Amino acid sequence: MKRGRPLNFLEKARILERVPFESENPFFKIVLQRSHVSANDFSIPEDFAARYLRCKNGSSVTLRVPPSSRCWSCNFKVVPLKCGKYRRSFYNGWRAFALENNLKVGDVCIFELTNDTELSIDVSIVRVVDNPYCQLFEAQHRSLRTREKVGVLERAPFESEKPIFKIVMQPSYIINVLPLPVYTNRYFKNKNGSAITLRVPPSRCWSCKYKGSPLKCGRYRAKFNDGWKEFAKENNLKVGDVCIFELTDESNMTIDVSIIQGSEGKLNILYT
Repeated sequence: MKRGRPLNFLEKARILERVPFESENPFFKIVLQRSHVSANDFSIPEDFAARYLRCKNGSSVTLRVPPSSRCWSCNFKVVPLKCGKYRRSFYNGWRAFALENNLKVGDVCIFELTNDTELSIDVSIVRVVDNPYCQLFEAQHRSLRTREKVGVLERAPFESEKPIFKIVMQPSYIINVLPLPVYTNRYFKNKNGSAITLRVPPSRCWSCKYKGSPLKCGRYRAKFNDGWKEFAKENNLKVGDVCIFELTDESNMTIDVSIIQGSEGKLNILYT
């Protein structure tokens, strides 16, 4: 697939499902196209805008890229269409936001409405250059990425009598929630919503929650949320790092986490 061709619906859906995000606030995710990063305005998904952005044409909107306190101001525009619907967009400031945050085609932006009264929106950005899943327009590298991932895990040996699982960090894993491998379900039976203690030896601990949900195909999707983002931030996790999770106390749901840094293709043990 050539870089100049816009992503089709299936490709965008495959990217977005690999960028998990959870919040009590309303939010939407979008894979940036050429029109998003080069135009003077940004079209907002119709269903989100109609439900949460019922503001007047010309209203001021504040965009912030966390954790920075820096903000950008733009305006909200409503244009009626012949079909009876409306096109809602950000303009008069969107272009500056895109340029100053160096947005690229294929980046994923997550827009979280943090204050619907003052129209404040946090924008989390997952970079296409850092995220192999966002590079679906370069499908010929897909098998190589899989081998690289396996190779990283092979170079991170770990033995224990306790149950363990290893995960290579992806960009989406370190900004919100951590998807868990399917086989880990056996360790967390009947634990949906339970508190999990993550401990980086020898002593520091963080709390998060385990969330599992059944899928239509009969399988099960599980993840760590409500605290995982803080764990990732405070341990300075980076794309390519390997986290080894060891279930040291099943009754109290305590997990020791060994972090192995992936730096320039080399593995440097930070905590064991």
